[in-house]
Order: sequence, then structure tokens, then C-alpha cells
Amino acid sequence: MILHGRNLIIKANGVAIAAARSCSVSIQAEQLPISSPMSGAWASFLNGTKSWSVSTNQLLVTLRTALIVGTQVSLEFCVEGKGVTFGGFTSNPTLESGACPTTPTSIVWDKTRKKFLACLYDAPNFFFYESWEGQEPYTNIEDYQLFMCEGQPYRQTFTWVDGELYSENLSGNANVQAYEAVGTVGNLAQGSFRFMGNGPLSAAELP
Repeated sequence: MILHGRNLIIKANGVAIAAARSCSVSIQAEQLPISSPMSGAWASFLNGTKSWSVSTNQLLVTLRTALIVGTQVSLEFCVEGKGVTFGGFTSNPTLESGACPTTPTSIVWDKTRKKFLACLYDAPNFFFYESWEGQEPYTNIEDYQLFMCEGQPYRQTFTWVDGELYSENLSGNANVQAYEAVGTVGNLAQGSFRFMGNGPLSAAELP
């Protein structure tokens, strides 16, 4: 699935940056020059320390946000958009024989078997099935298909790649480096932030 610009959301301290129109994320590794008898006249490099930065552009809704310059925030980059929905996660539950006899209570991802299962709740027990009516979107999957987990507290987007689900949430701490506001007669006022990563940028694990 090809992502659109609206699918990429930047959150600062857990809140999406208001009225954001565009954003960019830059991740780079320092390149350290080395001498190599095998490369002749060509330069060779070793990867050094990594760094990351973020910039956002948004419509101006208040000037008070400029006061966070010089502070540190928790930044989260996530993908939000339409995808196949499921309800949560499980790990290696006992499977019932045959197909689910009725409409499943929810569809869950089995982290051990690496497949979706139908979950049927019949108080006080949960029953799991490998087959159910309408299961095709969960079994006939193309790489980079988005899946939306709707179960709390796991509500987020995941991507299917090579038979596995991966979280589309990256997060880390960043220093608020700069803020700029631009107002032009006849146009909407614009604001922009620059954030410099302070420490590692990491991907969320499956719940």
C-alpha cells in the first residue's frame, strides 16, 4: 500500500502537532573516512554515530507554542490511515477443530503462529479458529498491507511484510531546536518547528 502525506502523523508528548500540513524526518549516519588498499583512488568510509531530526510545517493557530523552543519533548512518528481491522493479539492459543460456527467476536494476531485467528467469546471462555467466514482479507495478504488494531490499549497501525506484522510507530526524545512563524498579507499564517533527536530513535515492539 502506497502511503499518502496525510498518513504520516507527528506527535509531540503524545499530541498530534496541530494543523500540520507537511513534515519531514531525516535519519543519517556519520561517515568516517578510512584508507583502504583495495579501493585505490576511491574514498572509503565507516559508518559512525547516527542522528535524526524532524521538521514540521503547519497553519498558525497560536504563537504560544513557540515557548517550547529550548525544551525536550517525546516525539512519535506514526502512520494512520485506512486498513484491514483486527482486535488485538494472542500467543499460541489452543485451536478448535473446524471453522468458527458463527460471526467471530474479533480477529486477533497470533504472535507465535504468525497468522490471524478468529476469536469467539462465549462467557466465560474464548475459543480460537483458523478458519471463518469472510477470512480472505486476513489470509490473502500482499506485502505492505496496513492493518489497524482497534483493541485498547493497542490502537495503532501495523504493516504486513514477509509474513510478519511490524509496528509503524517510531519514537524518541528530541530537543525543540527552532520555531518560525510567517505571515503574508492575503495568505494563511504559517508556522514551523525543527526538532533535533536526543538519543536513539526506536520502533515499537508488538504488544
